[in-house]
Amino acid sequence: ISGNPFLHPETAYEWTYGIVYSPKWIKGLTVSADWWHIDMRDIVSTLGAQFLIQNSNRAPFNTLVTRAPSTIPGELGPVTLVIDPNQNISGAIFEGLDYEAIYILDSTIFGHGDWGRLTTTVNGTWLSRAELQPAPGTKRFGIAGEFLPTSFTLTSSLPRNRANFSIFYDGPADTWLGGLDVGAVVHWIGQYEDD
Repeated sequence: ISGNPFLHPETAYEWTYGIVYSPKWIKGLTVSADWWHIDMRDIVSTLGAQFLIQNSNRAPFNTLVTRAPSTIPGELGPVTLVIDPNQNISGAIFEGLDYEAIYILDSTIFGHGDWGRLTTTVNGTWLSRAELQPAPGTKRFGIAGEFLPTSFTLTSSLPRNRANFSIFYDGPADTWLGGLDVGAVVHWIGQYEDD
C-alpha cells in the first residue's frame, strides 16, 4: 500500500424523497419509504489486492499487478507483487429504497381490558444500483450484489436486499407483567455473490 501526494478532497451529492403514511382505518399502522441517491466523486481509497487482481485484465489496474511467468501455456502466472496506492477514484453512485412498516396492536381496542401490546416491525433496504468508476475516462461498472474485500474502504458488501423482521410483546402497565418485554428479531440478507 502506497501513499499519494496528489490526492484532493472528496465530494458527494445526495437527494432523498420519502413518504410516511398512517392510515386512519388501520389504527397502529405506519408505513414509510425513502428513495435515495448518492453520487460520490473523487473518493480517496485503496482498492484492495483481491479487487486489483480480479480486475487486472483492464486499465488502469493492469499496471498495478505483476505476475511471474506461467509454467502452463495460455495461463496467467502467479501474482508476485500488487501495488495498491491511495488514490482518488473517479466516483461511485448508489441508489435504492429504504422501507419500513410498524404495526402496534394495543389490546385495549378490543374492549376487554389491557392485556399488553404486540409490536411488529419490518424494515429494510433494496439496493437498486451501485456503480464504480475507478478512474477518469473509464466506464462505470456495476458492483451491486458483490462481496468486496474489506481492504476496499468504500464498503465491504453490497447485497441487493437487507431486512429486519421483529415482533415484541410488552406487558400491560400497572400489572405484574408491566416490565415484561419478550420478542424476536430476524435479520435477512439476500442476493449477493461471494466468489
